[in-house]
Amino acid sequence: MSLGGEVKVARISKGAGKAAPQFLEDDPSTGYLPGRKWPTIRYGLTSLLIAAVLVFAIELIVRGDFAGTVSFFLQPLKPGWTTIVVFALVLVGLDAVFGRSYQSLMIVAPLTLSLAFIGHQKSHYLGDPLYPTDFLYSRQIVALLPLLVRDRPMTALAMVVGIVAGLSLLIYGWRVWRRKVPILSRKGRLARLTLAVPLLAFFVSIMDYATFSWTRDRLQI
Repeated sequence: MSLGGEVKVARISKGAGKAAPQFLEDDPSTGYLPGRKWPTIRYGLTSLLIAAVLVFAIELIVRGDFAGTVSFFLQPLKPGWTTIVVFALVLVGLDAVFGRSYQSLMIVAPLTLSLAFIGHQKSHYLGDPLYPTDFLYSRQIVALLPLLVRDRPMTALAMVVGIVAGLSLLIYGWRVWRRKVPILSRKGRLARLTLAVPLLAFFVSIMDYATFSWTRDRLQI
């Protein structure tokens, strides 16, 4: 307050962006919108549903057969449901890293769906699925791009436009999500990491196929 009794009020320009709301550390919902019942159960079920849709989409792209994909998930001896749980844990863990609920989907979904499409194309033309060692030949694939541009210029142009549009949409969605979705509290992030990291570490530990694992045998993975 000045000597003349006038109060100075700070003016905010119209173009200034609003900061994302933050939750208090003692928020009992540990990082969810207040007033909603059963926030932990809601978040867990939503994460499982998102993971199920994503895994189904990946299998559908790789197989190219809707009936075969549905049959894969209906068979208890197939690792479909185990894969869903693993994807859900990955999403939960990355949410804790990024500090926003469900923001991990913007990274996991484009990456896995792109790999599924590449795997489907390789299986269609070469008859083999996509292996991790295939990425060792990425330099040879890049070297073939000039030939693709020369032989199929419209296809190459469509690929460039699609990649640029996809990246632009991803960046825009990321920024909007960061502004609109509240920041998770430290309690909420710690709870997610406490759940996801040990279970994912256990899953990795049983993936050594040189030794027998009763858990891996029961999960059919």
